[in-house]
Amino acid sequence: MKYQIRSWGYDPESDELDLLINVDKPQAAESIETDAGIYVRRDFASGQVVGALVRGYRRFAKQVQRGEVSALPLALRERGTA
Repeated sequence: MKYQIRSWGYDPESDELDLLINVDKPQAAESIETDAGIYVRRDFASGQVVGALVRGYRRFAKQVQRGEVSALPLALRERGTA
């Protein structure tokens, strides 16, 4: 499945980046911690990814710039394909 970020928000006070993925508005979903401070939100019924939250975004962005993080963790895969 192709993932498309439809909306995002950044809170500088808490240093959190919140993403809506493949949906136009927030919805109830389970949050799965995939790495320290990175949470993927999946629709309860379908298991499809509907969002993500990155706590400590500044640190994460620096890791991406240094090439230490190349892709979102495997937990982004839909249920049953891992």
